[in-house]
Amino acid sequence: MQLAKSSDIYLTFLELLQQRNIRIKVDGNRTKPIVAQNSLRNYFARDQSKSPMILLHIEELDKLAKSVELLYDLFDWTTGGKANLIIVGISNDLSLVEKLFPKKVYIYISSLLMH
Repeated sequence: MQLAKSSDIYLTFLELLQQRNIRIKVDGNRTKPIVAQNSLRNYFARDQSKSPMILLHIEELDKLAKSVELLYDLFDWTTGGKANLIIVGISNDLSLVEKLFPKKVYIYISSLLMH
């Protein structure tokens, strides 16, 4: 699946989850990326211990790197409480994480990277 712009990932991700009967409350216009972003943020901030595990696989992660806020947002959802979200990102740029994250964060996550 190809996205016209990086913010479309919010709309696409929300739609895919809803197609799989994962109930996410949406307040506002479903066609606006900011509404989808807020709905997903609220969903992943809640306790997900009884929800199914979700695997988000993103190819060419380096193309989303232009939107650092988007990447921070996506990866932040995996850290929220008992969120059942795993993100696998594939990039051709081996130094992508080093470029995107502050040194303190990079040192922490560098042991989790596969080159």
